[in-house]
Amino acid sequence: QRSTVAVAGTHGKTTTASMLALVLRQAGVRPSFIIGGDVNEIGTGAAWDSGDLLVVEADESDGTFVRLPRSAAVVTNVEPDHLDHHGGYRELLAAFRRFVEETGGPVIVGVDDPDGAHLVASTDAVGIGTAEGADWRITDVGEAWEGVRFTLTAPDGDRLPLSLPVPGLHNARNAACAAAISRLLGMPPDPIVEGLGNFGGVARRFEHRGSSGGVEFVDDYAHLPTEVRATIAAASSGSWRRLVAVFQPHRYSRTEALWSDFGTAFEGADRIYVTDVYPAGEAPRPGVSGQLIVDAVERAFPGTDIHYIQRREELVVALADDLVAGDLCLTMGAGDLTSEADSMPDGTLSDRLEALAQRLDDLMLREGCRREHPLGPMTTYRVGGAAAMYVRPHERSELESVAAALAGTAVPVAVVGRGSNLLVADRGFAGLALQLGDGFEGVDVAGSVVVAGGAASLPVVARRTVQAGLSGFEWAVGVPGSIGGAVRMNAGGHGSDMAAVLGWADVVDLGDGATRRIEVRELDLEYRHSVLSPAQVVAAVGLQLEVDDVGNGEALLAEVIRWRRENQPGGSNAGSVFTNPPGDSAGRLIDLAGAKGLRIGTAEVSAKHANFIQADAGGSADDVRRLMQEVHRQVADAHGVFLHPETILLGFEASDG
Repeated sequence: QRSTVAVAGTHGKTTTASMLALVLRQAGVRPSFIIGGDVNEIGTGAAWDSGDLLVVEADESDGTFVRLPRSAAVVTNVEPDHLDHHGGYRELLAAFRRFVEETGGPVIVGVDDPDGAHLVASTDAVGIGTAEGADWRITDVGEAWEGVRFTLTAPDGDRLPLSLPVPGLHNARNAACAAAISRLLGMPPDPIVEGLGNFGGVARRFEHRGSSGGVEFVDDYAHLPTEVRATIAAASSGSWRRLVAVFQPHRYSRTEALWSDFGTAFEGADRIYVTDVYPAGEAPRPGVSGQLIVDAVERAFPGTDIHYIQRREELVVALADDLVAGDLCLTMGAGDLTSEADSMPDGTLSDRLEALAQRLDDLMLREGCRREHPLGPMTTYRVGGAAAMYVRPHERSELESVAAALAGTAVPVAVVGRGSNLLVADRGFAGLALQLGDGFEGVDVAGSVVVAGGAASLPVVARRTVQAGLSGFEWAVGVPGSIGGAVRMNAGGHGSDMAAVLGWADVVDLGDGATRRIEVRELDLEYRHSVLSPAQVVAAVGLQLEVDDVGNGEALLAEVIRWRRENQPGGSNAGSVFTNPPGDSAGRLIDLAGAKGLRIGTAEVSAKHANFIQADAGGSADDVRRLMQEVHRQVADAHGVFLHPETILLGFEASDG
């Protein structure tokens, strides 16, 4: 029978168990181990050897860690996690208490968090940490990018100088736990010092993923607020031009429970990117997304350089455009971000644009590929700069050819419908703007089913369906957009939206060139939201409408037009600037904050409807953006509500917000 040493804790247990296994091997006791990560020096996370000791990483996620027979144990720390299984934090604390009390030998517990300290005070466990009063005390900590060194003082005053070739105070705490439990198991000091001095890390625990173009890439499994904070602190010990942090939230349940705790977790990062939630098998939960974490950070530190980018392919493009020599790109999360460094394309954006232009020229499209094409005048704001490239495919085969040419280039792409929900920066857009041509404007009616091309005008489709004796699309007569854009944002009005009438959408993915028909239930249509990314083009849709009298439809069209003329301003705008917060109106909040009529340069909040911004003829898109930011700030200050743009922002620097 093996004597089991179980290593538990909310975070750090994989690293601590790996350190312990390495120390015991250095001491020559030939331990067996089962660890949830590959130990770099050994190349595996599990081994069966001839010694009497078995090191096990004891995972609390499903509660089974209390059932492990164990003769010694470590609890690295205790913080909220896996509350969906345990039923609450009180129950999780009770499970850790049982784990400590039922261990048949020495137990080391980290006391640098309050609940770890309470666990030591209420049991026979021995405390370890930097805190004064810890039985095993960490002092004289010296941190650098090359590693961390410290002194571990035992309860009897014996001092053990330790040095690790990996950075971070959190790793010093992990190493101290491994060293202390090793001493309590009878190991001499020398193999402890030597083993920890040779520790090269664990896969996905501050793992160096290489460099590209002078940018260093490090990946870490950090997915809890404390872990993120510790990982950024460790990364900050290097001399970087910028520390660019990329975080992927893990599980909808965990994000829902802990999102507000991430508010201060990213302090020390110069720029932050947050992706959408990695589900890990969980079903989505209403209102739970990476945006919650962005909101928490903005609430804790207004003005933080933080950006929400939902999809991986869009993140690759954003990072390729943003990262420069001297930056550290730190990816964090328990999901699939680990390969981000491998996805970075070669060459500068200018190089990639030129290569793409050549590919597009070779396709011999009807209109060819245009350079420096004015884009701002194509929007309903009528302001803004040019796109580096512009292409207008007129039929499905041309669109699929463009998609094939784009594959693997990591060139930013923007699908431009009728520009009714788009603001282009004055500096323009350093990428490819794609607009569907007249071959995608068709509208065919067969009974109560309408098939419309992605470029078809919403008002045109509304009138055509009424003329055909169909009802359900009258609301769209006052929306100056295209069918494709309406599907992407689930456009709506007057009590209806695309979700109420859409049957399917044919989508061409510019990332991989694939075309497929997506049923409405797969699109996850919610208020101004779908699962479609900017790189997915709606080529055609099928609408399911109701048969009705033509006169009824014409009357409803007239009523919609009348209401919009009376309640919404004309001129150069893009409709509603911000989405409505749940149960409230963005326009009402802006009005109450005193921002109606506010002007910055050539842009003004409409005096008729506070959620509209008007651009002066010949004005500046950057003025519109600055006014959006000021309205956002005033509403946040007045109401504590963070408004989210409905307008798509194109070509603005990440630092523009």
